[in-house]
Amino acid sequence: MWTAYLTDLFGNVLGPLLNAKGRKFTSPFLGVPTFSGIIRLDHPRANDLLTKDCLVKVYRGGVLALNGPVITAQEVGNPEGQSMAFVAASVLWRGQRRMVGKSKVGFAYGTGANLLDRSEIDRRVLQEINAEGYTGISEGSIVASSDGSIGPDHFKPAAEIWADLAASFMGPEFFVRPTEPTLGIAGSGGWPQLGLFDAKPLIGTAKPHLVFQYGGSNFSGQRPNVSEYERKRDLEGVATRVWHLPPGFPDGTTNLPRSKQDTAAITARGLYDAVIDADLSTVSIRDALLDEHVRLRKAQRETILFTPVRNARPAPIEDYDVGDQVRGRAFVGDKQRFDAMFRVWGIDVDIADSGDEDTTLELMIP
Repeated sequence: MWTAYLTDLFGNVLGPLLNAKGRKFTSPFLGVPTFSGIIRLDHPRANDLLTKDCLVKVYRGGVLALNGPVITAQEVGNPEGQSMAFVAASVLWRGQRRMVGKSKVGFAYGTGANLLDRSEIDRRVLQEINAEGYTGISEGSIVASSDGSIGPDHFKPAAEIWADLAASFMGPEFFVRPTEPTLGIAGSGGWPQLGLFDAKPLIGTAKPHLVFQYGGSNFSGQRPNVSEYERKRDLEGVATRVWHLPPGFPDGTTNLPRSKQDTAAITARGLYDAVIDADLSTVSIRDALLDEHVRLRKAQRETILFTPVRNARPAPIEDYDVGDQVRGRAFVGDKQRFDAMFRVWGIDVDIADSGDEDTTLELMIP
């Protein structure tokens, strides 16, 4: 089901990474997917891993799951034998090694009264780093999100800017879709395209037909495809009343603090305050930010860890990816514990020598 190939930096295949042990694929939400494994030192590709700059292409069932650089290769010799361990990363990793603001002036996008759509800021950061030398990441689907700003700052990695914008109020989420190595992309400088950068309010799609279920086959009509689960309730970030302090408060502004609250949540749970740090002065934008924080934080955060049965369907990458929304439910005896739509927040796959896969899913309420 899972296959991997080692290529040079131009995408020319050097050979398959056959018989790799301990293979693992990890894809975190808004993070850098990785693929790792261990091959014998007499493997035809072992010397390439250690001595050359290489890429790894990874497929799951014929669908490209990752295409990016080998970032670690480690040769080990001991009484049990000699081996070469490797880790390859999505081409998004290069965004962590490319910086903007490399001058005394630094960088700033959308500052002052000239706010800029945050998805457009993502695009301009990508354009800026590609202008210095193509990263292998091209523009994909860039969809308008919300106006904002970032900076001024200095020597900041592009991937950190994208993450900061994603964490901002109504900021765009981002994802780099792997592509086959493609030469001749405008402005590439000779290096192949390895991925397409998407920035949009919400990555992924709702897939209610994809169901993960623990227990209850006699009650729901579906055969269980989850072997175990964990459900965690976390009140650490709870806030039933949220405040925003205007820039310059208390002495540098005449604007006053603003707050929003959820009366029903206060009655049910109690009064819990939180303060938001955001450089905003417009009342309507401040209130929208407060409303969103109250909506998200008035209740506990709930996280589900599902361990699907070995080789379960739906299958990662082929059927779903991070950002998608799937249905999760659990039965204990004849009692339904929960049944809701969850967002895929992380995928970890351990790939056995036989090719069988053991998957762990981190799911969150959308």
